[in-house]
Amino acid sequence: MNWFACIIYGLAMGFVEFIPVSSGAQGQILQEIFGATKPDPVRDLVVHIFSLSAFFFVWRNPLETFRQDRRMIQRGTRSNNQMYRGNADSRFVRSAVLPMLICMVLALYFNGNRGLPSTASLLLLGGVVLYIPERLLQGNKSARSMSALDAVLIGVASALGAIPGLSRIGMGISVSIMRGADRKHALNWAYLLSVSALILMTLGDLFNLIASPSGIFLCTGFGGYLLMAIFSFAGAYLSVFTMRNVIVHRGLHAFAYYSWGAALFAFILYLL
Repeated sequence: MNWFACIIYGLAMGFVEFIPVSSGAQGQILQEIFGATKPDPVRDLVVHIFSLSAFFFVWRNPLETFRQDRRMIQRGTRSNNQMYRGNADSRFVRSAVLPMLICMVLALYFNGNRGLPSTASLLLLGGVVLYIPERLLQGNKSARSMSALDAVLIGVASALGAIPGLSRIGMGISVSIMRGADRKHALNWAYLLSVSALILMTLGDLFNLIASPSGIFLCTGFGGYLLMAIFSFAGAYLSVFTMRNVIVHRGLHAFAYYSWGAALFAFILYLL
């Protein structure tokens, strides 16, 4: 990739990491456009690390509040109702993380390298999954009202985002809403699960880099990776900062249309 491609790739990939759009499909399409289809573990590592950094920067206050709640619960300095609510949220997210990580490892292992037609087909399916919740009545469940089965289903659905064409956040939010959760809680859970998934993917990038250190020479030197890092952070910061109100108040239908448009574009790109 040249420097311009590194800027566009970093900005686009950082932005889609935290919205209901398949980052895997987006990356595959951009790599086809820029002629950079050869695996590059450094490229993936840079995008994942700086997207995570942007998330922690934007969400530092909610995450700190969550940590403080956990410490106060352990010390017994919160009211019974506060302790119950905090324990419910923590327990629900933990219950969803384990099945998500297990299924994600399996999905990454058996997925292999898919071509654009397969990715386009999954983008069409992903758009349908995003559109269905818009036709359902708005739920109002919080973690206290959700069951262990709900946590497993949400975790497994989020893991399917490891397959290009399906969105990790989109699948998690959609299944949460289908199970009766309100959009705000669904988005919070999807973000927390996505962070766990990105940490796992970052560890995978490090492993791939150690196994194939030549990847560091595939971009335009250090400057290209630096630009990609900066714009990955900027894209992720923008998406986390702005998408919360969009998803909570306007729903997912716009992202469903985007997925269908991306599917059509991928088919055309394949034919060209």
